[in-house]
Amino acid sequence: MHSVYHKTITKARRLQVKAVEVLSAQIGKRQTEKADLEVQLAREKMIRPVLTYEEVKLFFEKFKGGDANDSAYRTAFNTSPQPSPMNYHVDKHNEGGV
Repeated sequence: MHSVYHKTITKARRLQVKAVEVLSAQIGKRQTEKADLEVQLAREKMIRPVLTYEEVKLFFEKFKGGDANDSAYRTAFNTSPQPSPMNYHVDKHNEGGV
């Protein structure tokens, strides 16, 4: 009887070790996938940054009321440190987005 009990316990422990190994492998795989997705998301945000409402408002307010025929105004507009909103994606579903 002792031998049957010992074999059962040994088998149960082996199954536990196997289960832990499988779960550990899956967790490692998911962590790698998550890291890859975070890198991909960061790259996409660099390519197409999302402008906030405040950034767009500041851009337009800076040039509101300017004279398009004035060469100084056009130069200021073209050399503005603010990015052109036409070059960027504005996410309407993003909190704070336009």
